[in-house]
Amino acid sequence: MPLSPGHLDWMAHIEGEAGKADMDLDYLRRGFCWWSYFIVTPLMSLSSPPSEFEYHNIELTEPVKGCFLVSPLTSLNLSIESYRKWFSVDVLGKEVQDEISQGYGWGMAHDVSEGWWEGLNSADAILITAGEEEVFRDHIIQLIDVFERRLKSNVTAYIADKEAHDGPLMDFTARRAPSLTTQQITHWIIAQLKD
Repeated sequence: MPLSPGHLDWMAHIEGEAGKADMDLDYLRRGFCWWSYFIVTPLMSLSSPPSEFEYHNIELTEPVKGCFLVSPLTSLNLSIESYRKWFSVDVLGKEVQDEISQGYGWGMAHDVSEGWWEGLNSADAILITAGEEEVFRDHIIQLIDVFERRLKSNVTAYIADKEAHDGPLMDFTARRAPSLTTQQITHWIIAQLKD
């Protein structure tokens, strides 16, 4: 999904809540800058299919404190029950669905051998969220199970009742009050990054 005002408002919300918690905002901002440089900037300038995308290799000297995944696309297998059940009500448009069907997805985490994840230690903690009514729900739940069994990270999962794909982004795009999912993510980020 391309960078939108909703994304920026969401990050500003997290920054505001972190400030209320007396968190070092420079530390938080460096994290967001890193994220935007390595993830958002290349995607915004994407002018060719993902197969020709230039990936950045980042070598970690120690695990990052935390990583959060919100409604991640984890597999190109679209024959799952949640896809069939929620396709007509999920916020993803037909254009995105067509791109996924054509194989234009990035890093299909659930489509690799489960052994690939064994002992991976790139983050101290990982939060994965999904909406109960989103098309990717089944794959996300399956990936959570793999992460809990295979990673060294502390894995936290949050499945939001009556929510579709990317609920927190929808909060800020629609200019509504932060949902419980947004609050959970915000509190988790602050807890992981606050020293």
